[in-house]
Amino acid sequence: MIKKQNRLAQDHKIKRVLHRGAVWTGRYFRVRALKGSQTRGASRLAVIVGKKISTKATVRNRIKRRTKAVFAPEMPKIDGYEFVVFPQKTVEEARFEVLVEDARICLRKLVSF
Repeated sequence: MIKKQNRLAQDHKIKRVLHRGAVWTGRYFRVRALKGSQTRGASRLAVIVGKKISTKATVRNRIKRRTKAVFAPEMPKIDGYEFVVFPQKTVEEARFEVLVEDARICLRKLVSF
């Protein structure tokens, strides 16, 4: 579970990241990141899973939970960023350790820009 202070939940803030943010596509995730001028301290995260991934809500929710579990330990290490994550279809079958490594690579690449 992601702490409330680390959630990016407001629609207009998510859209700002989508329009202005840098993008990195890994094997399992497509991540957009924006260095937040309004974000002080903790980074924030939103996960978006579309119906293209699965038409079943239970499957989409499982993918969201797995994605949040992968990114949650990395969030305290990065300050001042807003992230929007789009998991790929392959997340459902992938092992957790592989997902963690792909998430670290994506975050490392985006934060270094």
